Amino acid sequence: MLLVAPRISEGRWFVAAFGACFAIAGLALFIRPRTGIDFCRGVITRESRLLGRHTIWTRQFNITDFTAVVMRHTIDRESGGTYFIGLRAIKGSTVWVRYIDIADPHCSRYAETIALALSADTGLPFDETLA
Repeated sequence: MLLVAPRISEGRWFVAAFGACFAIAGLALFIRPRTGIDFCRGVITRESRLLGRHTIWTRQFNITDFTAVVMRHTIDRESGGTYFIGLRAIKGSTVWVRYIDIADPHCSRYAETIALALSADTGLPFDETLA
């Protein structure tokens, strides 16, 4: 077995490469998803945007690819909680359309109203069991 000691200049490349990976991973913090629904065409567009301006990734779905409107609730002791409203795909995955922060975890009427409106607009049934 032959061991070769790396030169000091090669160590600088490692630090630069590690720093570049760290910077790229840090940019991921500024990527926000956005979901839009075109009811006339029956198309759902999911975008990932850098700083809310530059589109990085776009994916489109047909409303016929989904089976139901679903809602999920996560509880946070400090802020109350978040309601997630989404569309369940035929494959079983969920595309989350809306996030609603609510201070009172027992006050879900607003989120449920939005989920029912989405159900009426898309023609998909509202699955009341939390996803």
